[in-house]
Amino acid sequence: MPDDSRHPATVIIRDPDDLPGTARLLTDLHDDAGGVLVVRAAPGTVNRQELALAVLAALGKQLNTRPAEPAHRWWNLAQAWTVGHRIQHLVVDRAHTLPVELIRELRALAGAANATVWFVDAHPSGTVPALAGLPGAQTGNIDNLHEFARAGRSTAQPSDQRTRQVPAMTMPCAGFLTFRYACQRQLPADRVRQVDDAWLAAFGSAQSWLLRCYPYDETIRPAAAQIRAALPAISAALSARLAEQLYTAGNQATALLRLRATEAAVFRHGLLMRHQPRRAGGHEHLLRCPLTPVLAALINRTVSTNAAAAAALHLIYPIISADQRHLGEPRSWRVGNVDVDGSRLLTDYGAIPVPADAQPVLRAHLHTLHADRRAAPDAALIDQHRHSLTDLIEQVLAPLNLVASTSPPVYGIRGTYLYGHATAWMADRGLSLHSLADLTPPSDFPVALP
Repeated sequence: MPDDSRHPATVIIRDPDDLPGTARLLTDLHDDAGGVLVVRAAPGTVNRQELALAVLAALGKQLNTRPAEPAHRWWNLAQAWTVGHRIQHLVVDRAHTLPVELIRELRALAGAANATVWFVDAHPSGTVPALAGLPGAQTGNIDNLHEFARAGRSTAQPSDQRTRQVPAMTMPCAGFLTFRYACQRQLPADRVRQVDDAWLAAFGSAQSWLLRCYPYDETIRPAAAQIRAALPAISAALSARLAEQLYTAGNQATALLRLRATEAAVFRHGLLMRHQPRRAGGHEHLLRCPLTPVLAALINRTVSTNAAAAAALHLIYPIISADQRHLGEPRSWRVGNVDVDGSRLLTDYGAIPVPADAQPVLRAHLHTLHADRRAAPDAALIDQHRHSLTDLIEQVLAPLNLVASTSPPVYGIRGTYLYGHATAWMADRGLSLHSLADLTPPSDFPVALP
């Protein structure tokens, strides 16, 4: 039974005339992204499993067939997703048809989400016993719902983007050595100063970061073997750094500028970061986070928080590779790798922002783990007892016609470029890191520092 010791704010809305306009009003009110969830239980709902399906349906979960999870888990999943979506108002249509046990369950659900629960009571002759006498409940009428609808809700979040953004524009298709020059030659005069200021800021930021994490003093030229030995660790650290920088870029132009500035900075330290996009004209593509709002909304339709979290994490920062030891990456995510509010992935090399639309997935999964007492910081974030990580990812992404690139190529000896390293995140973007000392440059290879 749910714990009634924690009573959420409760409002009983009397609608004894069972007005047709009430259904339209509730449809207009429903906005799970805005924190308002309208639950419409099927007629004759008498147990928690049936109520769970109504909550999951209201949350937009894919329920063409019954969930694959055992029925006794459905209510836990409904609660996890309600908490994950940060529902602030839980509105229950025709609540007078529900037994007292389910009214208590709904109040417990609202309490877990710190939400206000609104029970719409359309019984013609008075408040039904299941709703009468609820501790702390207020009573209102349909006008209160209209007032609530008119008041509206604001869920706008402040922008977390870094400063020095450039306006959206088409950037020159030039490598890092000639990028600034190409911008000066090809962009309108009023844009050149903005782009150059942003490039210098990104270059200076990358230089400062390199001096903090690079294992050798800038004034001392290390031996090639020392650089080569440090490449795996530098690749992993650079991946997290780039993910943070590119994901906070407000547009593709800013993302490409930051990449080119970082390429120039690592070149000063005896490293070449090659950028070979996998698709034609892809120099600006696949740099920012591939987990777009549209994809996040589709992943949010998944019932299993375990599978949804696996797919979201893979799109934000893949860690599966053909050779984990070679790349120096973790074998799996741990609970401690995710902020409690789902806003960041915490790696050994820095924090990577999670898109706002994908944060409900991680919050819901963390709630599931806490409910199951499996939320120790070093516990596995994704349960792989029944399905491998690859299978979980494909369960979610395959129906979306997305190929889960779970085995990206590992850069090794290729032509004259030796000892290249790439994390799974870098390989997805056509990036690899090389020691300049190990390269055999062609005769026309540029040698001047930027």
